Amino acid sequence: MNMKFSIQLKFTVFGSSFDPNEITELCKIQPHRIWKAGDTIASTIMKRKNYGWTIISKEIESDGLDLLLKEMIKKITPVKSLLRDHINKHNLNSELACIITLHEEAPSINIDQKSVHFFSDLGSSIDIDIYLGE
Repeated sequence: MNMKFSIQLKFTVFGSSFDPNEITELCKIQPHRIWKAGDTIASTIMKRKNYGWTIISKEIESDGLDLLLKEMIKKITPVKSLLRDHINKHNLNSELACIITLHEEAPSINIDQKSVHFFSDLGSSIDIDIYLGE
């Protein structure tokens, strides 16, 4: 049975000048990826223009956006104030990215008010990327 679509979330903190390892130490959350300005982007010749720290949810094949949001919020909640203060102090940006890969049909996309408020309180933008799968 082929999957109809998949969903994954990424929470990223990025900026022009900071040490991503500081966020790891501050929050005690192991990132899935960190990078520094000048690092090569994946398997391309392009270079990163900023520094970044990101955590990534599991990828699911169901209408589970709400479940992924709850899991991401649960992971960040214990350190939310520390993280928000660090973002503000160092003039950083943050983003919640929702990555949807379509195979046969599209999921419903609803981000509840509590989740919007949670990420807004961190100063995060919300990005929704939709890709066509094979």
